[in-house]
Amino acid sequence: MTKDRIVFFTSGDFATETFKSLIENGYNVVGLVTTASDDINSPASIASEYGIPTYTIKNGMPMEKDVFFIDWLRRAKGDLFCVISFKKLPKEIYTMAKKCAFNVHASLLPFLRGAAPINWAIRLGYKETGLTAFVLNDDIDCGDIIANAKLTINKDEKYTSLKKRMSELCIDFTKHVINDNLQREDWEIYLLSQGVKSENDFISRAYKIDHAYFNTLHFNVISSYEVKRYIDSVDTIGIPLTFSFVDKEGDLKAKLKVKIYDVTIGENIDKPLYDFDFDDKIKVETDKKTYIKVIMLDGTTFYIDKIQRDGKKIMDVASFLNGCRLFEKYNDCGINVTF
Repeated sequence: MTKDRIVFFTSGDFATETFKSLIENGYNVVGLVTTASDDINSPASIASEYGIPTYTIKNGMPMEKDVFFIDWLRRAKGDLFCVISFKKLPKEIYTMAKKCAFNVHASLLPFLRGAAPINWAIRLGYKETGLTAFVLNDDIDCGDIIANAKLTINKDEKYTSLKKRMSELCIDFTKHVINDNLQREDWEIYLLSQGVKSENDFISRAYKIDHAYFNTLHFNVISSYEVKRYIDSVDTIGIPLTFSFVDKEGDLKAKLKVKIYDVTIGENIDKPLYDFDFDDKIKVETDKKTYIKVIMLDGTTFYIDKIQRDGKKIMDVASFLNGCRLFEKYNDCGINVTF
């Protein structure tokens, strides 16, 4: 077992079990750097339970400007800085590690660099992903690669389940990196590859989940399979959808904004793939009681399974239709969809 003094940097819950396992298995964890959290299972609560010194990063203050943090890190005398699911460390911080400051990133780098690699792996239809340990430098997720581990993405897998499986994989992977890869005296010559720093069309970026992530739906989603991947990639958030009720003269009578959380791919409509123009409308069929079928521009279809109206709970589609009178009120209208 390595005697290297380890300072662990993390926020959120992805690396909580990894942090706990290192402590319980006798690794020399001498400090935790994290962000504020009231979660009973947060890394901070675990550190408190095991008597691990903790520093909570101050919001709005650059780490390198926080003299109390710098002093805390110096006194920790860390050989290794293990960074998992944490903000970018400035050079003034990561160079304080005596031996190595490394990050465990939730993708097979150089693919899916950025804040949300698990979400984007699902959205983009990846068949596999994994973990990559790399040496920190000034570029985000571009350092020299120490090790990686692959993980197959299951058919119809959602973000929640993939995140859980990757979090579990992270436990032994991190131990392997610390206890094996970084214990060679000449470990630097055993790096898998030099970090990829160039930007090009073949290296996908995993931008954070924000309004832009959902706004692109309106412009580039033409297939039911793409919609399902979007939903699966943010299964705890849902994606926005607007029903537009249009009368026979083409006049808009009403709009209804909802979020959808789960869908089932349906049959294909008899229409050649991609035989459309972007003035076409995404259409809806429904019996107004038990199902809502959405017909996409390429002729593929999906059935909405879970849906939520503003201010209401997430419900199955039959319960939603039972409580929403717009479908009956505008019975003679056609229904279009926009994302």
